[in-house]
Amino acid sequence: MTGRSPAIQVSAVSGLRAESIIAVRDRLSGSHRHLPVIEYSTDDHGDLIRSVRRGRIELDREPVELIMDCQACSIQLDLTRRLGDYAFAGWGSVLLVCLPPGVSASAVIDAVDALDLDGDPVGPGSITTAVDPASLSETLWSAATLADLGVAVGHNDQPCGEFVVEELLLCDSYVHVVDRLDPDDRDQTLGIELTTHIAPQSRATMISTDRRPVPLPAPVLGASRFDPVEVAWRTSPATIMIPLDHRGDQVRTFLAQTRRPLHPARLEESFTDLAAGCVWTRGRLWIASIPERKLGWTGIGPKIGFSDCGPWLADRADRPGQSLDTEGMLNWHSRYGDRGTWLAFTGEEVDPADLEAGLARCALTDQEYALGPRGWSRYPDPLRLRESFGHDHAASTDLRI
Repeated sequence: MTGRSPAIQVSAVSGLRAESIIAVRDRLSGSHRHLPVIEYSTDDHGDLIRSVRRGRIELDREPVELIMDCQACSIQLDLTRRLGDYAFAGWGSVLLVCLPPGVSASAVIDAVDALDLDGDPVGPGSITTAVDPASLSETLWSAATLADLGVAVGHNDQPCGEFVVEELLLCDSYVHVVDRLDPDDRDQTLGIELTTHIAPQSRATMISTDRRPVPLPAPVLGASRFDPVEVAWRTSPATIMIPLDHRGDQVRTFLAQTRRPLHPARLEESFTDLAAGCVWTRGRLWIASIPERKLGWTGIGPKIGFSDCGPWLADRADRPGQSLDTEGMLNWHSRYGDRGTWLAFTGEEVDPADLEAGLARCALTDQEYALGPRGWSRYPDPLRLRESFGHDHAASTDLRI
């Protein structure tokens, strides 16, 4: 991409429920006359189908070859092959792609990135996630996976809650799709609050299928736009975003931190207490058994995963001032550099005092800290982090009881 505004912006709608995606499609089509839409869906036989429509007129409909038993892979390849033709079809400046349930909008982004057309006539537009707020909390806590819903996901099955969180982090706008807005529906109001904590960066919109007035604006194409640099930052495992108003009627987010390394055995023992009542946790860790690596922590429902986010700025050969790690530079300490632990906890039962005390118990004491990295290397590794970070897959611990 050259950085110039593309002639055609390709927007996408993803989600976990087909009816929610369709409701968003219909609303956007109704507010953008003759909007060209490429829709991928699964028919009654389980075959992947691509249909092309403009307004209410269906122009084309044909099956798409399923590659490696993966819908996302198949859609990405199909789009890459065909977007060039659509770019020169004279359809206007906006093209909407609607995805099947459980297929990430990253398939559309990757398809646009893979194009090699002179002048870059095609670029990413808006990425929208359709959300059913009444079922959001249950989805995040559930053990159900995309395969359980019948989504062909190839070799990388994924919990439904993890999919929803990743889409909310990816999107620049989300749509609450409700049959009827009911302030007395606790699950519905809980889901609406949760999305503001998971995706504070995104434009919040709403559709009521009974067409009654709602307190949020309706979705509109062009109101926001995909920013690849900003998205790369906010979707990295160690990144923390919290809403300005971090305490709602039902949901609260609290940021706990300590500058001392964490003792791996005490951290392993404290998992259940730290994560209790928190539907989503995220942040970065400094663990004494692998002190040179910055570790990302992501917890969705009962499952916590760790990722290797590379060395700390303080352990790199280049000077901190030459790094693009803004968070590391802002958190720089004269003694610890950018090292430390920052964890954000989101849920209905978040107790700041308990979280701070629990994290403090995991931190090294003065005597332990005085041993230094050579002494810390003899600590046990109950989370098997040392061996995990030599592989492609992050370590994870399921706290489901």
